[in-house]
Amino acid sequence: MKISLIFSMRDSGKIVKTSLLSLFLLCACNNGNKEQLVKVVLEDGDYSVANQIKEQPKGSDFTFDITLDVNKAIASTTYENYTISENIIENKRYDKITFHQVNYSTFITLYIVDAVKIDYEIDGILFSEYAIKNHERLNTSNDYESFDKEGYCLTGWQKGDEIVSLGSRVDVNEAVRLKARYLKESEKNDFEYEIMDDTHVTIKKYVGEGKTIVLPSKIDGRSTTAIAKDAFADLEIEELVIPRSVGIIANGSFVNCHIKQLVFFDNLSLVSNDSFLDCKIDKVRINAVKSPCYSRNYFGAYPEKFDRLLSLKDKRKIVLYGGSSVRFGFDSELIDQTFTDYEVVDMGVFAYTQGYPQLEVINAFMNEGDVIIATPEFDTLKNQIDLKPLFDESFFAMIEGNYDILSILDISKYQNFFHAFNLYQRYREKLTGFSYSDTAYNYDEDGNYVANHSYNRYGDYIVYRRNNEERRVYGVVPAIFNKTHFSAEMIDNFNNAFSVLKNKGVKLIYDYSPRSDLSISEDSSIQSAIELDEYLKANIDMAFISNAEESIIDAYYFYGTDNHLSTEGVGIRTKKVIRTLLDGHYI
Repeated sequence: MKISLIFSMRDSGKIVKTSLLSLFLLCACNNGNKEQLVKVVLEDGDYSVANQIKEQPKGSDFTFDITLDVNKAIASTTYENYTISENIIENKRYDKITFHQVNYSTFITLYIVDAVKIDYEIDGILFSEYAIKNHERLNTSNDYESFDKEGYCLTGWQKGDEIVSLGSRVDVNEAVRLKARYLKESEKNDFEYEIMDDTHVTIKKYVGEGKTIVLPSKIDGRSTTAIAKDAFADLEIEELVIPRSVGIIANGSFVNCHIKQLVFFDNLSLVSNDSFLDCKIDKVRINAVKSPCYSRNYFGAYPEKFDRLLSLKDKRKIVLYGGSSVRFGFDSELIDQTFTDYEVVDMGVFAYTQGYPQLEVINAFMNEGDVIIATPEFDTLKNQIDLKPLFDESFFAMIEGNYDILSILDISKYQNFFHAFNLYQRYREKLTGFSYSDTAYNYDEDGNYVANHSYNRYGDYIVYRRNNEERRVYGVVPAIFNKTHFSAEMIDNFNNAFSVLKNKGVKLIYDYSPRSDLSISEDSSIQSAIELDEYLKANIDMAFISNAEESIIDAYYFYGTDNHLSTEGVGIRTKKVIRTLLDGHYI
């Protein structure tokens, strides 16, 4: 009998299904002589495998040889700790998949998805890769070492006039060809440098005359690993490329510079705002050489939402803007079905990151007649109301799956860029690296794989969430509904951030974020919420479609945290929003 997910046995014309996993686990448990052995069984799928069942000592690695069509690939498995070695010959893919340190008998499902061919052109030679089609746009190769070219730095991939950073995303239809963009390294005589030991060199000063500067990754056979204070002080630079060999940039290295474009790699380990003190940088591109750490969690949802926003750039749209209460708070499909002249995109991810850069990203794709519904959360006023051009480490985590999102931003007006990047790097050191083929849409909030997407195509989180029947307090920071915390400067910053959208003819709509009535600050009450509502409506330059006091609702309709609505709560809230929009002719 062929082994598959189930044994099928016919009994009087009926099919009786018995779990294969139960059978082999029962056998394993009853075999006293083999109590130190565990079994791994692969489910049948769109591939072939020579040996579908293996039994080995507990804690060992299990390796299977998988053969599948070249336009298919293994996206993920139900066993998380695994690696894949690929070998493509003509129209077949011969993968070795290894499941590491298996301690218990287990049945493993392989999730097979479509793969799309990408050709990389390196000095006229083509290297083909079949990328997993898990995203609307695909991540490019960041296997930098495979494309090393002595005396040159690979600074990105070129598709026509478009430059795509290593690891960032590119539009792919049937196939795409990307040409390597190499820049010749500056001559070593353009630098004063110090030999630190047998393997390391520090750049002490740039003495060349070129306006495009590509730091050599090696000098005299030693790796260039650091840049010293004042090495590039007071320079006008067209393009500066810092190679992946450099891990340290000292304070004051680029003091009082103007850099039109800065290119560096995401293994830069020690840098601060003072490294670029009083330095104006117009544009930044980051090449990825590390494996992504956030591709499976909610930060990894942001590049997916961005791709949808990008795809709607020339269409009339409704954009939902805010933190996680947005991704947990709307039924965008119902909005889409009601307002048929508009497309809908839910851009909500995380409230505790700076809102200003997210808003600037949205603005890049908004046109006259588009609509933005803003729903700030009042437990983090500095990020959601006091909108300033600031960076923090969480925003880097959100764009890890597509660093080229940075190209949209006017970096010259932002503060805290390098300090935030340094913190982001420190947090990533403690995390497991995954794959660009992973998507947050295949995982729930607890990191568990889900066969059906956890987000819909609009960007709403759609895993079922029951009502809070116990009316628990989940313990997030209490929300503030008291106008004494909302300074005039905060409100001005909020209005200024949205004024660019208003000047383009975008309709600005304000909807209060729902909040559990058990999770508001001690100085908040229904009366203070009414006073806050009057204050905000008098000073925020938007059309309001809800009231502050009505947004403080029964804890029953929240799940997991005090601002994430249950599935039923989402339905109630969305229908109310739609009724208000229709009755008031806002859209």
